[in-house]
Amino acid sequence: MLNYLSLQIRQRFSGWSEYLHSFIFGRNYWDYINDEDNDAINTPYLLSDGFHVSFSRFFKDIEADEACPVHWVDWFTPLPELKAPESLQAILNDEPGDDK
Repeated sequence: MLNYLSLQIRQRFSGWSEYLHSFIFGRNYWDYINDEDNDAINTPYLLSDGFHVSFSRFFKDIEADEACPVHWVDWFTPLPELKAPESLQAILNDEPGDDK
């Protein structure tokens, strides 16, 4: 599964920076739609500086964490060619909304 996801990520993003940008924007969006705070309070915060604050904090944390693999694992590190079992392939290839 990890190999499959790694290959998918590599096909969709050009490098660690693009991947991490996408991750943090997606994480912020998920956090926003799943919180129970009043939108009248959240929306102005997010649109004024909320995403920027969270985004900046995330990247500062990554830069400070020497154990984070983005510092020492090359984006183009060769990945093994592992064939997923048929049962897993069926799940991974199933499109959302397919009612098979």
